[in-house]
Amino acid sequence: MLTVEEIKKRLEDRNVLEVQRRTGLGYAQIINVKKGIVEHPRYEVIKALSDYLECEHTKKAEGE
Repeated sequence: MLTVEEIKKRLEDRNVLEVQRRTGLGYAQIINVKKGIVEHPRYEVIKALSDYLECEHTKKAEGE
């Protein structure tokens, strides 16, 4: 699982609405993590973002 800092870094160039659609999280939850507004996001939020970002990273690495 990615750390909060790794998630923030990977979210920098992501479209928040697309992340929202693919993770099922609320827009505000994603923005709060992306901008560092919430210091200690809930586990469920970090898990959903981490799973999504790791899957996307793997797809890029495999050339999809």
